[in-house]
Amino acid sequence: MARSLTEPDLAQEVSGDVVLKKDRGGSGRLNLFMNGQRSMNGVAHDDLLLRVLIGEPAHQLSARFLMDKVEIGNIVHVLETRYREVFRYIADARMQGLKRGYVERAGKRRYLEGFGSSNIEKRNTAQVTCCRWLLQY
Repeated sequence: MARSLTEPDLAQEVSGDVVLKKDRGGSGRLNLFMNGQRSMNGVAHDDLLLRVLIGEPAHQLSARFLMDKVEIGNIVHVLETRYREVFRYIADARMQGLKRGYVERAGKRRYLEGFGSSNIEKRNTAQVTCCRWLLQY
C-alpha cells in the first residue's frame, strides 16, 4: 500500500524541487534546513512553509508564529530563494488560473469563479484556494 503524502511531500513531488526533497530527507520528514535556522526554532516548519507558499500575508504569519514582520520577511525571502522550484510551480499555477480560469494537477482541473473577477479580493481568494487545492492544504 502506498504511503499518503504530506502537503510538503506533495509540494516537492509536483514541483520537482530537489532541494526541498533533500532538506526533508531526515528522520521523521523533518526539514533539516529550517530546523538549523535560529529564527525558525520552535516553529512548525511544514505549516510555515505551506502558509508562505499559499501566499498568506506577512501580518497573518507574524501573528500566527509570534514573530515580527521583519523577521517574517527575512524567512520568506530565505524560503523563496532556497526552494525556487516549488515557488515557481505555485507562481505558474496562479498565472495559469488567472489566464485560463482553472488550475490543473494530475489530470484534474479545478475551476474557480474568482479568477475571472474584476474584484481583486475575489481574485486573491481564488488564488489562495487554488494553491490550497494544489497542495491539498
